[in-house]
Amino acid sequence: MIWRRRLTRGRTDEFPLLGVEAFRGRLEQLLRAEEAAARAAQEQHRQAQQVPFTQPEAADLECEQEAAALATLAALINDAPPTAGDRLLALGPYLLPLLDSLDYGRALLPDSAPFSAALQLSRAFAAVPFSGLGAFWLLSVWVRDPALNRLVRFNIQQAILLDVALVLPGLAGLLLVSPSDTGQGLAKGCG
Repeated sequence: MIWRRRLTRGRTDEFPLLGVEAFRGRLEQLLRAEEAAARAAQEQHRQAQQVPFTQPEAADLECEQEAAALATLAALINDAPPTAGDRLLALGPYLLPLLDSLDYGRALLPDSAPFSAALQLSRAFAAVPFSGLGAFWLLSVWVRDPALNRLVRFNIQQAILLDVALVLPGLAGLLLVSPSDTGQGLAKGCG
């Protein structure tokens, strides 16, 4: 560059002989070079992270294997419309909450033959130690089977929730209300 020195009020200032347009052109040239370097760095980074496929058939084969695995998984899940057998099977899990709820309705329902038979079944179920817990565990494991119809799995989940909703007040009643013949319980001193 050619520089010219100019003395202004005792100072030396240096001004290039080139004009403003030349300066702007040089700035644009530097900006384009920096942008090109940034694009090249991004392209190198992207290529380093990609897994190169040498053959297009390898990518197609991988997609086909993935689709086959998803089809196999979808075939395992029974999401078909329920059959009559599925609908009858969906009723079975509701026996657990029914057996737990019969004690609550004992005073309200008459002494009819169907109710007394159901009450005897409830007493026999309660006589087996941990029968409610075993039935609860069995239903909890059974609901995870994807081969069961969706309706059956849904009804099992509903029966489990109903059973929990019926067992919790019974547990609270055992803790808070004392039986009259034993005099045990938390509510003995309250009253």
